[in-house]
Amino acid sequence: MGETFPAICLSKNMEDYMEQELIDQIRKGNFQAFERLYHLYAGFVYNVALRILRNEKDSEEVVQEVFLILYRKIKGFLRKSSLRTFIYRIAVNQAINLYRKRSRQTKYSPVSLTSQHKETDSEYKELAETVLNQLPVEHRLILTLREIEGLSYEEISKVLRVPIGTVKSRLRRARDGFMVKARELLEQEGLL
Repeated sequence: MGETFPAICLSKNMEDYMEQELIDQIRKGNFQAFERLYHLYAGFVYNVALRILRNEKDSEEVVQEVFLILYRKIKGFLRKSSLRTFIYRIAVNQAINLYRKRSRQTKYSPVSLTSQHKETDSEYKELAETVLNQLPVEHRLILTLREIEGLSYEEISKVLRVPIGTVKSRLRRARDGFMVKARELLEQEGLL
């Protein structure tokens, strides 16, 4: 595979309508509806996994695993949260599980996420990616959810299944850790 999936942005109303239609069709056994769901959310899942795992092949594995799980669990989806949040929760759990499994086996080496973007990326973005790659997985996760994916505190709370106060404190610690790592890197480069 080795490709980055495109991110798709939809209005909230359109997303809700599409979710209801797709879920209903999938529950009726329409595999083409499931394929549409896959194409809608595969990029989203891949990007989440890549931010956590920092490994393209493992991220692709997470995408496959997430959609296998989703196919089995879609009938039990109660719509207490959005489908996006439900998928996010599965993706985060699968990526963290794989991260833990792999970290026991080998040491991950960071990949440059900016290499997948056009040459117009700024040095700031490269620095941010480098710093993000050096953070513990828990900090990368919460920063990715809030700062990169743009989830609200409430959505993050649902994804991680923790109170909003915990989300805020973890986010504060992650931001502090990010700033410390960024300062260290800038000092090493002689830029501070």
